[in-house]
Amino acid sequence: MRIGISSTLVKDSSIFPLIKLMGEKRFLFLEIRCRKGHFEYEDIESIKKLKCALKRAGVTPLALHPPDWIDIGSQNEWERMRSVREVEKCILVAEKLHVQRVILHPANSTTEISIIRKSLDEIVPFSEEWRVEVVLENPFPPKTGSDLWTLKALSDEYKIGICLDTSHLFANGDVDYVVLNNISGLVKEVHASDSRFSGKDDHLLPGEGKLNWGEIFKNIDNNNIDVIIELMPAKDLEKRLDEIEEVMERWLSGLF
Repeated sequence: MRIGISSTLVKDSSIFPLIKLMGEKRFLFLEIRCRKGHFEYEDIESIKKLKCALKRAGVTPLALHPPDWIDIGSQNEWERMRSVREVEKCILVAEKLHVQRVILHPANSTTEISIIRKSLDEIVPFSEEWRVEVVLENPFPPKTGSDLWTLKALSDEYKIGICLDTSHLFANGDVDYVVLNNISGLVKEVHASDSRFSGKDDHLLPGEGKLNWGEIFKNIDNNNIDVIIELMPAKDLEKRLDEIEEVMERWLSGLF
């Protein structure tokens, strides 16, 4: 199990100070958000600069997350096609950065599964051509794909993995950890963040909410997964990284 962090910690500002600090504090793994003002993923010079910064800091990027506005399940065909092209753009960026996977929400709305399939019919072959893995993340409910059954059906159909977002799945306090057994072998990555079970997308540091992390990791195969601690932007970045490090040390010691 590799444990890293998401650049959501600084998504409202440049990613580069975070990478420098990660190197100083010996954080090894990162998931990168594609977001203007954070990482200018459409600019080739910014991509080169990021690649150099990661190498210099000794940080390995595990995944790339497309912009939040993307909706490959949009019922507006123009928006759907625009989203598909943007995902393909992110796949090319991932290939240049030697990032193994792109995390993708099946929908950013409630929609028909047939529309999502139409988009995946384009995206998956493109990702295979460029040797970048597409992984489906359960979005915040009630968006289509937020339930594990729909997500598993799409994963099975397209032979692609799943990214389990704990803050999304358990936002409403519907805690049934055993249900995770149904997707256990399909989970490639976990977006690990805690929840107050208040129906909000809390993205708290594990331990700040009500989730039982021992039960979560007991019900999924955690030997070959990547765990990305995905939190809201930090006011005090150094302090937040120290808090994250404490969680990582416990988990790597098997103390959930």
